[in-house]
Amino acid sequence: MTNQTIPTQRNHPCKVSFHVEHRPCFLVVAIRGEASFGQAEVISAQLHRMPLDAYSLVVLDLADLTFISSVAMGALVDYRRHLWRRGIEVRLTNVPAQVWLALESAGLLGLFQPIDMEEQTRPPAVGVAEPGLLSRIVTALRGNRLQQRHHQRRERSDAVRPIL
Repeated sequence: MTNQTIPTQRNHPCKVSFHVEHRPCFLVVAIRGEASFGQAEVISAQLHRMPLDAYSLVVLDLADLTFISSVAMGALVDYRRHLWRRGIEVRLTNVPAQVWLALESAGLLGLFQPIDMEEQTRPPAVGVAEPGLLSRIVTALRGNRLQQRHHQRRERSDAVRPIL
């Protein structure tokens, strides 16, 4: 008589951490450590658990991310897709070269547009703000979203066209 062994999922030690910063117009989520195969579920759970309040932009700061596996990339894609359906844009900042290359080789750079946080974190200039600046920024962000949606629709329509 033999005993059947039931495989159990290994508990991977947590190699990834998160830091959330609420900015006036957007949310910054810093992901630090190693986003390895075993960390994908942790990443997904942490990201989906974040309160989004009324934000229309979430910036993932990857400055301290040392490694990203394909499964962890899938968690980021799933998170982006989830937020996109709610009208929230996800952008990347401070992406290390090795993570950038991994995202590029997976063909994901089109999904995750970079954003320059230097411009977003500079202290406001002394004096009167330029009239209409905020509305132009919002219009530019909306225009970027519309361009991305148009590009996605075009890709979908290209995919279903019959080859003659």
